Amino acid sequence: MIWAEQFLPSSFVAIFLASAPLWFLLLDKVNWRQNFNNKYTIMGVAIGLLGVIALFYEKIAATGYSNSLLPLIILCVANISWSLGSLFSKYKVKGTSASVNSAWQMLAAGAAFTIAGFFNNEFTAMEWAAIPVKAWASLAYLVVFGSIIGYSAYVFLLSVRSATQVSTYAYVNPLVAVLLGVLINHDKLTPMQLGGLAIILCSVFFINLAKKNQLKVKARLEAQG
Repeated sequence: MIWAEQFLPSSFVAIFLASAPLWFLLLDKVNWRQNFNNKYTIMGVAIGLLGVIALFYEKIAATGYSNSLLPLIILCVANISWSLGSLFSKYKVKGTSASVNSAWQMLAAGAAFTIAGFFNNEFTAMEWAAIPVKAWASLAYLVVFGSIIGYSAYVFLLSVRSATQVSTYAYVNPLVAVLLGVLINHDKLTPMQLGGLAIILCSVFFINLAKKNQLKVKARLEAQG
């Protein structure tokens, strides 16, 4: 994603990555029967994607994007890989706490980026003295809240909730980003963006309704058994 954003607008990338719940739905073979037989799950995933498109449509229409095919392919591979990795973590990693699981993942990612940066000569080209204190503070914030707290919470939720339900973060992230833009940067929301926000909230509602419906059906079957 970081590499692709050099060639594509961040708004377009946000929409592309918001297709993650679709990949979770298609790749979660364990719950195929359960997910595809639940109309609320299907409605929630489809409506959420439409909401994200509505949220960023005007920005994309104004800026456009590169016709380069490679960044799009990279984004698609990254999205599928993220979904597969999450499902692997949910079903295959057993007997390990969520904090240890997420710690190993982040350490592996840090090692991979360190090696890549070394071979790309990024450490020698970096002007360390020119980095402002505010940038270091921003990095520290991301480390604590974005990784240690945020990502660990994601890994924990994967272990206790359905993958499709947890994947709705891909719809909620753009919503939170837009609302923070309004509160902090005093951005103005257009009617279409407001509609997109409402649609996203509806999608999350439907996916959570699907979970409640599944629990009711399970309880009814257990009572009959």
